[in-house]
Amino acid sequence: MSILSSSFFRICHWGPLIALGIIFSVSLCTVSCLGQWHNKREVFLDMAASAASSSRYSNQNKDDKVDADGNKIAADFNMAAMLKEKMAESGSVWREEPTFWSKASPYFLSMFLALSGMTLYYYLNALWGGPGKVPPGWKPDHGEDRACLQFCATCSNYKPPRAHHCRQCGVCVPKMDHHCPWINTCVGHQNQAQFAGFLAAAVAGCSLASAVLGPSVYWGLYRRWYLYYGSGDVPIIILSLWGLLINLFVLGLAIGVVIAVGILLFFQGRAILRNRTGIEDWILEKANYRRSEEQLEPFLFPYDLGRWRNLTEVIHNVQCKAKGDGIHWPVRDGCHQYTLTLEQIYQKA
Repeated sequence: MSILSSSFFRICHWGPLIALGIIFSVSLCTVSCLGQWHNKREVFLDMAASAASSSRYSNQNKDDKVDADGNKIAADFNMAAMLKEKMAESGSVWREEPTFWSKASPYFLSMFLALSGMTLYYYLNALWGGPGKVPPGWKPDHGEDRACLQFCATCSNYKPPRAHHCRQCGVCVPKMDHHCPWINTCVGHQNQAQFAGFLAAAVAGCSLASAVLGPSVYWGLYRRWYLYYGSGDVPIIILSLWGLLINLFVLGLAIGVVIAVGILLFFQGRAILRNRTGIEDWILEKANYRRSEEQLEPFLFPYDLGRWRNLTEVIHNVQCKAKGDGIHWPVRDGCHQYTLTLEQIYQKA
């Protein structure tokens, strides 16, 4: 019950609520627009002829007036019905074969739904799974190793190598990178790979959404031109005024995600390839500065095992499950488990 309660309160925060809102709004608008990529002009004209014959459209907007939504959908129906009648009289026909967009829409939809599902899967796992925490009262197996570690007075336990105390979470987090407000928890050992998977899927999904929403909004805005003067290759996108505004807003969100989250993905990918967290970057910078002042050799970061092995230490399966226990770490030659923690102790002395 406590796990469910903590998960519930973790998601009830402005960061997760906004993130989930963006995921669902981009998904709904993209799927809605892709569903209209099948709207060929001849289908619209058939629908228009039927609609124009009904009292709903035949008795209103005959003078091309704007309807209650600020759109001209009803007027389009009437004018399209008249255009269809003229075409029938002249013997003209529309193209019958499927357009490129109607053929492409199932593939776009499949790819987008897969990316949207991956985004939600990795996001919820990173949020609910959390970064993990140091076991209460943890201490090293050998008593002499305690001198190589820092003690957390708040948690009343020793900090294992690469662990740091997070004030927001109130616990010592293994391999803590940073506290992220968008998942309302830290990025650390248990969820770093899932967080990176979420970033990658979000950027890819929003890139595809932008490629769908951009043309769809344009086609919807110039629907009447494509209806009467177009070649029939472009789908007829029907958007009311509110639909147009909502899709424009969501398009802006999708582009913003691609830019902002793309930058974050770059830094997170660089951290993974270096096997170095943001906190460890800071420690390494201070270590090299101190050593240069003392005319010593540059500090040898113990966890840099080479790019490929660094990558597989974090991401080694599709589920992005964490590898290892978060206490003991493989180190490069010439280093030991406490190389970094001893440097931290020296810097704080």
